Amino acid sequence: MVARQRLPQTLALSFVIGVAITLLKDLGTLLSDGITVQTCAVCGANFVAAFALLNVWLLVARPRPWP
Repeated sequence: MVARQRLPQTLALSFVIGVAITLLKDLGTLLSDGITVQTCAVCGANFVAAFALLNVWLLVARPRPWP
C-alpha cells in the first residue's frame, strides 16, 4: 500500500510544514500572550491541516494505470 510506505515521509514533512505555518502565522501571538490552551489548539490545528493536505495530495498525485 502506497500510503503506509509514505507515512514516515508524510509525518516528517507535515511536522516541518506545521512548524513553518505556526511560526509564520502565530509567532506574534505566542510571544505576546504566551502559551495558552487556545494557542495550543490553533497550533495543533496547523499540524493536523498540514498532515491532512499532504495525504490528500498524495492520493491525487499518485500514478494511475492506463485504462
